Amino acid sequence: MPSKIKRMSSVRSRQLISDGERKQVFSWLVKKHRGCCELSKITKELFPSMKFQDDLLRIINESPWLQQCIKLLNYVDGRDSLAIAFCPRIRLCFTYYREGSCCRGDDCKYIHLCHSKLYYDHCCCTETDNCMATNQTLNGSNILKGLSEDEKGIVLRNSLPTVCRGYNSSHNCLNLNEYAMCPYVHVCIQHISGACKDPVCPLSHTLREAPHHQQLDYWNEHIASNRRLELRLICNLLIPPVTEPLLKFLIQRGIKGATLEETNRMAGVKGLSLDDVLATGQPEVTVYKHPIEKTSYAAISATEFLVCTAYNSPSGCADEDCPEFHVCGRFALGNCTSEECCFSHDLEDEFNLASFKRKKCSHLGLSERHRLLEMSVLRRCPKKHCTDQICDYLHLCEDYITSGLCSEHSCTKGHSFTTGRNAHVLLMFGMSEWGADALKRRVVCHNQWGNGDAPSLFSPKAQENVKKLGMELSSLPAEYNEMKISKKIDENHNVAKEVGQSRNEVGCLVNESGNAPQLSKKSKIIPPKMDAEVPLKAETHNIQG
Repeated sequence: MPSKIKRMSSVRSRQLISDGERKQVFSWLVKKHRGCCELSKITKELFPSMKFQDDLLRIINESPWLQQCIKLLNYVDGRDSLAIAFCPRIRLCFTYYREGSCCRGDDCKYIHLCHSKLYYDHCCCTETDNCMATNQTLNGSNILKGLSEDEKGIVLRNSLPTVCRGYNSSHNCLNLNEYAMCPYVHVCIQHISGACKDPVCPLSHTLREAPHHQQLDYWNEHIASNRRLELRLICNLLIPPVTEPLLKFLIQRGIKGATLEETNRMAGVKGLSLDDVLATGQPEVTVYKHPIEKTSYAAISATEFLVCTAYNSPSGCADEDCPEFHVCGRFALGNCTSEECCFSHDLEDEFNLASFKRKKCSHLGLSERHRLLEMSVLRRCPKKHCTDQICDYLHLCEDYITSGLCSEHSCTKGHSFTTGRNAHVLLMFGMSEWGADALKRRVVCHNQWGNGDAPSLFSPKAQENVKKLGMELSSLPAEYNEMKISKKIDENHNVAKEVGQSRNEVGCLVNESGNAPQLSKKSKIIPPKMDAEVPLKAETHNIQG
């Protein structure tokens, strides 16, 4: 009876998906989701007619081709599985890996590959740009046909046994907190490179131990039963750059970043500190001192991943060399799911992918790249009366942002970007050197994109001020440091004066130079309440693998 049930299940699975669709799953996984995504998402997007996720899981388990080309990594709580694009029988050339050349050339059946080329768009060992393997073994693989060089790199990163960087750091492996097992090999990196001289090193120096059996089985590798087989396995181990876990760790921590103690533990391989791994390169990391906690923090500079406000305007962005990302601003905040949106939602298009490559982040997954864009959005606090001592939003009067005019008699909201709280927020974002006018324009645009807590963070009165100023919220261009005051700003101030000026009282109207305008003797200036200015400085560093 059980055999009949199994046979019926197999027939039902084959009816649910064709042979052609099985191969399309792999291509879709690489091209649309950077080589990995949840099994539930595959079911929803590719096979919406399937009622149960278990049907797709059964298909993968019963298909020898899919079993070889898609690996499943279960979450620790069992809620879902992570599907990973995988290329079987990938092996690195031991001679090329150790000596940098191979006498067999393109006829070698093993892959000639520089490890750093897999993670960055440049090679760390040579000055050439052609370090990626081009021999027949790689190009002749049926599973890789039709993929670009970048997409081949995605599959290779997923397919080569990889050393766990977390295991080699003081933080220890964090994958076990999320997944049922860590697929990466827990072995001493210094031992693999022949540099570990510690006679009592606490890290593993062999692949013949029992804990490695499950990890090697995941990579379809034989168990290292002798020294010769162990050396071959060590040759195939992929060593990610030392900054790889540090970069992902800072992305997870958000715009605030992490303390230097935490980053040193994360990057600390055999005593390495944050200063040892931060050098010239991208992306920039800002190191600042928290004014309340009195602790130094390291955070990814938000100015590296700004969303272009000009692109999000009706006129669009005409700068072909624009350093910002051309993507829908609402999408960056997770608020736009419309299929009819006229702005791009594609982080993999030619323009945005080139921008991520310039910043050495093209190897990151889509969720991590989306997180970087979300972290770059500088916004006004959505709470009406925020009492948080540590807040990642600007505390500013909405009238001051939109018109430069505060019409309330005793407004207690912020009217300056240089107060202690706001100056701290600008330090976190790496925007402490920006001019007030450039910051106003960007905050207006960012708040128009809104967030999940408040669709519109401007009151109807503030929105009316913006309309009277003749400023289209979606058409404000991106402007940078030392912006000059334009004639349009002067006109805006004159209109704002008419809006908020009464017979005996005028709100605080501050121009770009910081001085109040000249008013008649009957007018009364009400200065806003400001916190004491706190001079804060931040240092910027760069991550480089």
